[in-house]
Amino acid sequence: MLPPERRLARVLELIDDHKYFTLHSGRQTGKTTCAFWLVEHLNVSGRHRAAWVDLQTAREQPDLDRALPIILSELDRAAARDLPSLARSAPEDVKALLAIPERAVLGYLSMLAARSDRPLVLLFDEADGLVGPAMVSFLAQLRAGYLDRSRESFPASVALIGLRPVRDYALAQAEGRTVSWLGTTSPFNISAEAATLGPFTRDEVGELLSQHTQQTGQRFAAAAVDRIFALGAGHPWLTNAMADQITARDVTDRTVEITAAHVDAAKETIIRERRAHIDWLVARLRDDRRSGHRRGRPR
Repeated sequence: MLPPERRLARVLELIDDHKYFTLHSGRQTGKTTCAFWLVEHLNVSGRHRAAWVDLQTAREQPDLDRALPIILSELDRAAARDLPSLARSAPEDVKALLAIPERAVLGYLSMLAARSDRPLVLLFDEADGLVGPAMVSFLAQLRAGYLDRSRESFPASVALIGLRPVRDYALAQAEGRTVSWLGTTSPFNISAEAATLGPFTRDEVGELLSQHTQQTGQRFAAAAVDRIFALGAGHPWLTNAMADQITARDVTDRTVEITAAHVDAAKETIIRERRAHIDWLVARLRDDRRSGHRRGRPR
């Protein structure tokens, strides 16, 4: 893998500036791996306390009475794992918070931040999987805490991690439409920026492949590197999938140099076998928001 800090330079600046923001990119581009690195880096630095919160188990659950206990449970789990030196909220305190679900996240985060001796950073993964009233309430509570944090303890920086920027969060996936209030009047209009993880450059693809050469002695011809970059456009999963197909299956003799022909053969195998994530990537090519127009077939 490539050094995460290189891809996260802007994210680190936003955290240092105590900003709330979204971090979005496609599947298998390294979001969760980067989040894990961020938590470790921030906690080791001694300047912040950080935790990663997985909202996957609350996705597609619009009911506040069902979603909020899940969110608080995941918050408590994250605090126990990533912030072991901080005192945990007592079960009766959590139960009392859930009596008013519209303020439960606000109250929990206020208590957690009050116990931290450093600025608190929270990374909410799969945040765009929340839907309906649960999603609206979650964002609204973050906004309320953000606006009042000069007077009451609250996380210094929050990142919402997912496939989409907050303006594209949907009320329900099945409805396939964007909520009208997301935008300048969004409950999360405190977001400073929609950061993203960009694709690898051609040089970074070469750097990644050179790690294999350093470990095994097997070389990639310059034309092979160019071909991998051209076919994958720097997408991390596609780049690694092609390289893995070649080195682990197609050309296991480390004395054989990898050529552009090997790359083309690997590409055909991945398509033919319909590897995981390929269908999703193809679907994104047909997404009207990505193709630049609202109707008709993508060009």
